[in-house]
Amino acid sequence: MSVRERYRFREYTVQHDQTKPTTGTARCLWEAEDGGPGCDWTSGLPMALDALTKALGKHCAETDHTEYGQTVRHSVTVVPGKWDGEA
Repeated sequence: MSVRERYRFREYTVQHDQTKPTTGTARCLWEAEDGGPGCDWTSGLPMALDALTKALGKHCAETDHTEYGQTVRHSVTVVPGKWDGEA
């Protein structure tokens, strides 16, 4: 008895979804030099990037903290291509 298998390849394209806004969050990475607790500031819920920039600027102006971690969310759509060998 023989077994025969066929494997096929399919390319996918990832496209930015321009109908949905790009959003982000941030948190302050400042740590106390004496080993004490660091800053626990976060921007909260995801927001538009221009609003996030303003929130970061406000926190920096109030505290002189200059290091932040930022997470940005882009909505994407995955578009399947043709199967290997299809015209």
